[in-house]
Amino acid sequence: MPPPRSDWADNPSGDIGAVVPMYLQRGATSRGEDGSALDLVLVDLRRANEMFKIMDFRGAIEGYDRCLRLLSESSDPAEPGVGEMRHKLLCNRAAAWLREDNPREALRDCKSAIEMDGDDPKAHHRGGVASLALDDYGEAIRMLAKSLSLGSKESDAKALLQLSELLARNEETLVELGQSAAGEEVLNALCSCCERLIGVDDDNDCDASEVLEEIVGLVRQNAASKVLFERANLWKAFLFYFTDSYGDEVAALLREIASGPHAVPWPPAVTARLLATLLDASSSDREKERCVDLLQFASSIPAMNSWFLVRPSRHVASLLVGHGEVVVPIHLLCTVMENSSLRATIPASCAEGIVQILLNFCKTPHGADVLAREHIKPIGMLVSMFEDANTLKGAFDELHDPSIPSHFDRISTAEEAEKFLKREKKRMYNSAVIDLKHSILDALKEMVSKKRCLSNEAFIREITPLGKTSIKPSGLLLNLLSLAKQLHSMSPVKSTPVLGQDGTPKEYEKRHFAADFARNPFGDALIDVKDANEETMLHKLVDILIGCCSTRNAAITLCSKNIHSLLRDLSAYATETIVEKTVRLYKCLFLSCQAFVSEILSGEADMVAFTGLMLTGAPELQVGAMNKIIVMLSSCSGDDFAWFTKKGSGLDMCMCLLCHCRSDGESKSFEEYVDSKKSSTSSSKLEVIKLSRSLFLHCLERCRLRSGNKAGVPRGGAWDTFGHSEIIQMEGYLTGKVSHRGSPSEVKSTATSQLGTREGASPPSGRPAALQQGFFGSKKSYRRSSKGKAAAAKKLPSAVQHSGHTEARAEGCGFRESEGMEEGGIVNPCLKCEVLEEETGTLKEEDGVELKVVWDSTPSGDIKKHRTTWANMDQRDKLSWSQSSTEVNAIVKVPKGTKATDVEVVLTPTRLLVKLGWYGRVFDGPLSRRCKASESWWILDGEQIEICIPKDDKHFWRSLFEGGQMKSYYEVLQELVHADEPAQSYEDLPDEAKDLVDELRERQELVSEGLIDPDIFDDFRCVLSDGDGAK
Repeated sequence: MPPPRSDWADNPSGDIGAVVPMYLQRGATSRGEDGSALDLVLVDLRRANEMFKIMDFRGAIEGYDRCLRLLSESSDPAEPGVGEMRHKLLCNRAAAWLREDNPREALRDCKSAIEMDGDDPKAHHRGGVASLALDDYGEAIRMLAKSLSLGSKESDAKALLQLSELLARNEETLVELGQSAAGEEVLNALCSCCERLIGVDDDNDCDASEVLEEIVGLVRQNAASKVLFERANLWKAFLFYFTDSYGDEVAALLREIASGPHAVPWPPAVTARLLATLLDASSSDREKERCVDLLQFASSIPAMNSWFLVRPSRHVASLLVGHGEVVVPIHLLCTVMENSSLRATIPASCAEGIVQILLNFCKTPHGADVLAREHIKPIGMLVSMFEDANTLKGAFDELHDPSIPSHFDRISTAEEAEKFLKREKKRMYNSAVIDLKHSILDALKEMVSKKRCLSNEAFIREITPLGKTSIKPSGLLLNLLSLAKQLHSMSPVKSTPVLGQDGTPKEYEKRHFAADFARNPFGDALIDVKDANEETMLHKLVDILIGCCSTRNAAITLCSKNIHSLLRDLSAYATETIVEKTVRLYKCLFLSCQAFVSEILSGEADMVAFTGLMLTGAPELQVGAMNKIIVMLSSCSGDDFAWFTKKGSGLDMCMCLLCHCRSDGESKSFEEYVDSKKSSTSSSKLEVIKLSRSLFLHCLERCRLRSGNKAGVPRGGAWDTFGHSEIIQMEGYLTGKVSHRGSPSEVKSTATSQLGTREGASPPSGRPAALQQGFFGSKKSYRRSSKGKAAAAKKLPSAVQHSGHTEARAEGCGFRESEGMEEGGIVNPCLKCEVLEEETGTLKEEDGVELKVVWDSTPSGDIKKHRTTWANMDQRDKLSWSQSSTEVNAIVKVPKGTKATDVEVVLTPTRLLVKLGWYGRVFDGPLSRRCKASESWWILDGEQIEICIPKDDKHFWRSLFEGGQMKSYYEVLQELVHADEPAQSYEDLPDEAKDLVDELRERQELVSEGLIDPDIFDDFRCVLSDGDGAK
């Protein structure tokens, strides 16, 4: 158990290393080698410190008494070291007296310690706390201020000083009101209201709600009346009405008194009443929720979270349990969640409030130390609450219901079936528990960001016999890691395409994805999936691990607990945001643990791990990762390559670094820039720059090989961040070759100059002809139609006017060759036609030369408009399909004006391909089940292609393509019912089918009688099975 870090008592064990060894050495020298009396002092001191740690404060006080008595009996007070030891013992005993709620004895010890050493801030601090407990606010202010001026390290010193000043001001206000008629009038009004609440006789007809509202009005009207209310001790009068009927009015009054100007902290009677209601099993859920809300409000007020909720109190104990033991309110509140029997009486909504109370404490500068002083471990407590969330009251009552069968095979009645499916649905997604777990994870994320809070729980500080401090990890980090692995194991899976080296899907595999519902054998029949963009519990838990790794010792501990196995699993998730957070976690681990870096570089790691190492920003770490990635780039999978070239990943970092080098080097080439930096830049950083160049060129080469375009510019991911012209210029800068493949505006300008040269005009100086003869013109004489002349005449003036600005504007915005360019260099022909039309519109007619077009392949304006509209449609809107028991009918929408010669449909037993000649592949993928391709047919009917796909078996399909969007069971059932097929009589059915029909009829009768809820119990999964897995 970790010792208190900072409290009214310092760590007693910490004094041994500084004081005891020196004193014992001197004592042994002066009194003989045995030193028996001093040995007894040391033994008693250690025993007293251990008792203090385990919160046995009475035993600690007795131990310190023995030590002080031995010192006075067997040592000379003038001997060096004796006075210092006595001073420390008095301070420690004062801390123990405070924990026993005996401030008078504590103040006496503190004053004795101050007489021996007036410059000890701890003695002044504990004396100030004792004075505050004795309501001597002036003395408390003086001693606490002195403690701060001496450099006190107690985290709650400032908060306690502010509280003392507040209470001192309230005392002054009370004196002023006692001497004024207005104060006497307010006091009389308050007393009158309380008398009406109590009732002088049974005939008193008093509306408690009106009286309580009147008291709230008086307090709000005159803030100083709060002080009168507290001095008149009117708390018991309205606590009598803290019930279901008047609880809201009383709660409003409590909030009003404890906030705003002249705020009065609640007395122990109020705190005890709130805790008693929470601990009472007979209290209603609403009463408990109200109590937790008030305690949560109190935890957000400095006066309460720095003193009244954390002060050891015999008064609270006497009100709760009826004896004089000391109770700390916050410690008692946490005991509720640690005790399984008490936890079962707390609703989930109250548990969320307790989570917020702990978070409010941890947000304050002194909260972590206050909780550590009470041996409260908020992070560990919340982890346990997360694991035991189902045991809260009403959270999952069905879990232990003996009337519900434990397995589906044991269901014998429809009622049992309904209960069983309700329980299984709740097991997979329990909204109340999920909301609580999200609150817990949000609080954990905040807590681990506080290094003091994390260090107090994640590590145990032990004192060696030589007085040195050793640090050992506790089980907290291992519990967090186990929790993350548990969430991963419960994550659902879905079919995800696996990209080959060419960047196209080559197969499908089941991969985990982040969701708040558990893995579900019933598919989507029982679970309503939330918005996929929301952060799931797994997202937040990875953030918590990232927060832990901000502490170096925590990161080293996690690496030693094999966090790498979890990171490998998270790297393969279908949820991209999980993979991004995994990279961040890798970065934190790499920056804190060199052994983990060596493990990754020497072992088998994936692209995600190397990318995380590369993004650390530390050149000595980046070099090893970049060398590994260069080796992997030529043979890695399409998924790994897509990850490395996505925005914000490795390629993005390389391009940013190279752009900086290019701008910093001004007119120098890449090689000249590197040579110029050798004297002022470290070798590791120069190596990173060189490797960035290699990675950029390797990625560019692979993209071009994949697209088959040796001079193309890739699209998508990090490439889109920089744009066409920037990538071309960067390639020329890195290779040392001047490239003239600029933006499309450069191509247009060059084309114009070349055409002018062929017609007798001189080309612009310094601009070589980039287009070969015959691109826009040839040796033939072109004739332009009258329609073409009119169109060109309209376009030429504006084109000539803005031609001087086109190139600069295109380069500045990263203009690309064509807006129809797809990833890998595939051009959308429809959109390319628009670009070519603009280019022809910029041609000039010089020296009277007339350009004529005898044939124009550009589609008409209407067709081009229809194609553009179709290309901008969502891909899912272009395809629809239905089915019967024998065939599947797919309908593919095409643009208006499409001809049969433009369409190509290729169907194999396992795959469907639909292409348009001017566009390319529209749909191409593996079918969800096998079909009879030889019996298929298709027809173009207006704006749609109808494709008939005969089934290879009579199983109903839930999706057309494997891994595609699946139809619900209800939609498939509708297709089955509306299928226009000859009905087979019951007598002609096989025995197996007859049994199935009988079962369905019986269940439908139960539905009609209201014994089965059709929205929960799905009758149709028995006939709409996924079959035998045939493809």
